[in-house]
Amino acid sequence: PGSMLEPIWYLLTWLAVTLRLYIGVPWLYLNKWLAAPLRIINHKPMHRIAVVGDGFAEGVGDWTTVMVKSGLAYHLDKLIEARGAARHPWVVDSFGQWQSTSRDWRPDAATGASNWRSLSCARTTPLLRAALQSEAYAQSCAVVLMLGSLDGAR
Repeated sequence: PGSMLEPIWYLLTWLAVTLRLYIGVPWLYLNKWLAAPLRIINHKPMHRIAVVGDGFAEGVGDWTTVMVKSGLAYHLDKLIEARGAARHPWVVDSFGQWQSTSRDWRPDAATGASNWRSLSCARTTPLLRAALQSEAYAQSCAVVLMLGSLDGAR
């Protein structure tokens, strides 16, 4: 009797994980978009950190709420704030890209993430070039590179 329910349990688990991913990623993008104007208003001198990488760098799978960053950018912000040693404000910007691999971030990559399955339109600009052309990346004092977690799956 228990073995008959096992395939159903696996199907329900797969369905829950898939639905959470396809609901969570647009929710993540909406919160990144809503939180962006709050950083532009601040005119104090600040230092910036750029987080570049795959979906883990972006925050896919991480918890997020309205107008709050997710992923490594959120956690670095909280660590810097908790230490209280910074005299100037630090801003952590995320350039992570869901479904991207190390190959997608190479300078000679043709376009954005391979096997792009986002609900938005596919990128036509290579990921590294898009990050390098942004003003936030140009102002960064440090870069955190988080790649390779999806390389084995492709």
